[in-house]
Amino acid sequence: MKNSFVRSFYIGFLSLLLTACGGGHDDSPYVAFSTVLSGREVVPPVASNGFGSAVATVDLDRMTLLATVVVNGVAATEAHLHIGRVGTVAPPSFGFSNVPGTTLWTLSIPLTRPQIDALWDGDFYIDVHSPAAPAGEIRGQLLDYFPSFEQVETLVRVRQQSPLAEEQLRQLRDIEEAEDGWGFSGVGLTVGF
Repeated sequence: MKNSFVRSFYIGFLSLLLTACGGGHDDSPYVAFSTVLSGREVVPPVASNGFGSAVATVDLDRMTLLATVVVNGVAATEAHLHIGRVGTVAPPSFGFSNVPGTTLWTLSIPLTRPQIDALWDGDFYIDVHSPAAPAGEIRGQLLDYFPSFEQVETLVRVRQQSPLAEEQLRQLRDIEEAEDGWGFSGVGLTVGF
């Protein structure tokens, strides 16, 4: 509960700060969402030492979503994007594709206006299935958070495994540049653009 309050405080503070500085998503056609997947987010919770890092970017002009998930400690068999609120279970809406021989899962899909609204409302989640937990071993709710430095580093590490990851890094760089050069993650320096 305390972490949720602290997270909400910082998001609100950053939103006010960006608004006061003239920043915001209006300056870029792209927006970013991210999450960390864990067993405790699965409904009901699953005891798992595995985790995942997910980044989604949306091109608002083209109404397309790109998403990547990198898993660790999970013998992943499937990954899905669901439209559902925190604490609920919803049927899979979209399936990720695994990059063969890697722990990277990717997704590129068009979105409708109601789906984009649901994403903004925090009503999209990602889950990853395994033989140990066929109903889902790790899960994370996609939220309107710019990816952390660690998540950007993960994307940089897997960028050569998929053109989609490379495109996401370009979109993240464009978002940061639209924010008047605010380097939330250092993606411009890390990626070498």
